Amino acid sequence: MLYNIYRESEFEGCILMFLLLLILRSLFGLQKGKSFVRYMLGGMLLYTALYYLTFLFVSEPFFIPGVFPRLHPYWYGFLCTTVSAMTMACLCLDGSFASKLVYTLFYISFVQLYKVVCGPLYSAEYTMDPLLYRRLDLATSVLLYLLLYLFYVLCRRVKLPDTGKIFARGFWITLYFPVALLLFYAIRFSGADFLQDYIEQYLAAIILIAMPLLYYLFASLLNSFADQRRIDQALSRANAQAGMYRLSAEMEERLRMERHELKNRYLYIHTLLRQKKYDQLDAYLEEKIGQRMDSLSMVSTGNPTIDYVLTQKIRQAQEAGIKIYSEILIPAALPVDDADFCTIFLNLIDNAIEASADEENPDIHISLKCVQNYLHCEISNKVRTEKITGNPQMQTTKQDVNQHGLGLRIVRETIRHSDGILQMGLEANYYRTVFMLPLCPLRDTDRA
Repeated sequence: MLYNIYRESEFEGCILMFLLLLILRSLFGLQKGKSFVRYMLGGMLLYTALYYLTFLFVSEPFFIPGVFPRLHPYWYGFLCTTVSAMTMACLCLDGSFASKLVYTLFYISFVQLYKVVCGPLYSAEYTMDPLLYRRLDLATSVLLYLLLYLFYVLCRRVKLPDTGKIFARGFWITLYFPVALLLFYAIRFSGADFLQDYIEQYLAAIILIAMPLLYYLFASLLNSFADQRRIDQALSRANAQAGMYRLSAEMEERLRMERHELKNRYLYIHTLLRQKKYDQLDAYLEEKIGQRMDSLSMVSTGNPTIDYVLTQKIRQAQEAGIKIYSEILIPAALPVDDADFCTIFLNLIDNAIEASADEENPDIHISLKCVQNYLHCEISNKVRTEKITGNPQMQTTKQDVNQHGLGLRIVRETIRHSDGILQMGLEANYYRTVFMLPLCPLRDTDRA
């Protein structure tokens, strides 16, 4: 009995209207001062008035004659849904009319195409076992609601640009597909014999126009991907240059501080000598100068930029209570792009230091050496067993996920641009990252 009420009252149309109102509300948001309850209630009441009360005031073609209960033609339900949804969306929601119309017509077209796919089932209503038909009919309805939800998720993730220009070229191209499909099926189910004779020609015309439009859209999409890749490359180079400038400024500031500190230490040593306080001088040299010399010679490969980067990051990790084990075996004249190395190494070592912050007895292993024609760098940081168990893919737990992803994207883009190799993975309670950069042939000036 409930099924009969569901079908004879055409209650499915109300459900589809309700879902469309929710989708539009989620995509655009309510205008300031508008009520969600009034928006939903107004949309449902307007749909009900247009759909269920029409036959009280007008006759054909707004209902099918000779049928009880009096049913509307299929196309009229979609018309009521579109008019009601667009009316309430324009009155209560933010965003442009053009964007709302595109989403609404795509929604209606999606439902229409789904109904066409289920056409063989509907045609077998009077030849199939009634119980089986009801079960299949309800199952297809539930599947439709699920697909509409997935359609909504897609729209949320890939939104249309809300330019507000109804006469924009992209708007009309996007709108062509749902409008053309709706017109085609309106003709197909109109029942007019003179239109049915040319139904294949109508479909061919729709596809004929769609082919260049599809080519244009795909070409634009591929060009957008190519432009995005070029932007990513430019971003990588800009970040590398910014990093190099930052390091240069830090080196200059460090040298200035070292000169100032050296002057003060020299005056203090000179004072101790003049006062003949040799024991105090010896203790000062052992405690201060010795430790300082060890710190300054923490990494010394002959490459100033790489030495400074490694020394700074090793010191930063040690200050955070992280043990550092390093194996640095590279020549002074290293034929590799300093900017690329710094971009990759700084991002990866920062990730390792951040990941080690909440570890017990954290340690990081750094290996840097030349293997055949590549600079081979390996960074490994300890990871707790329970952290691996609860997060086997080692997804970031930071709140700012986008920034974390940006750093990794820059690393991958720099590796790709440099024709390098990148590997990441878990190995014996350590998260191990390896990158390799190809060595450039040394020029004569480099050899000299």
